[in-house]
Amino acid sequence: MDASILCHIDVPPPGIKRVYMMSIVGSMLHGSVYYVTIGCCPACTCIDFVSMLSSSLKKKGMYVPCKHLHFIFAKMMSCDSKVDIFIHQSTLSWNEVYCLFQKDKLRIFIST
Repeated sequence: MDASILCHIDVPPPGIKRVYMMSIVGSMLHGSVYYVTIGCCPACTCIDFVSMLSSSLKKKGMYVPCKHLHFIFAKMMSCDSKVDIFIHQSTLSWNEVYCLFQKDKLRIFIST
């Protein structure tokens, strides 16, 4: 997947999270814009994530991050899906979010 980050918004504590606005390049969905949120509850506005989330909530199914979340984790935050296994969880602790933001190539806020 080739994507570009159009902008990002940081939400300061206590609701610490970062929202990325990303555009998909070179596919049938060329020009599609998604909002990917990294925080205590990672989320995406793509149809795959929304349908997975609604089915997992109704039927107690399994949480599966979408490819946009994986893109942010892998490319922006240099996470390894085999080492940083917490990125596959539906919720993250404050410490996990803090570690992700420390790895982020757009390191902007986080003041302690």
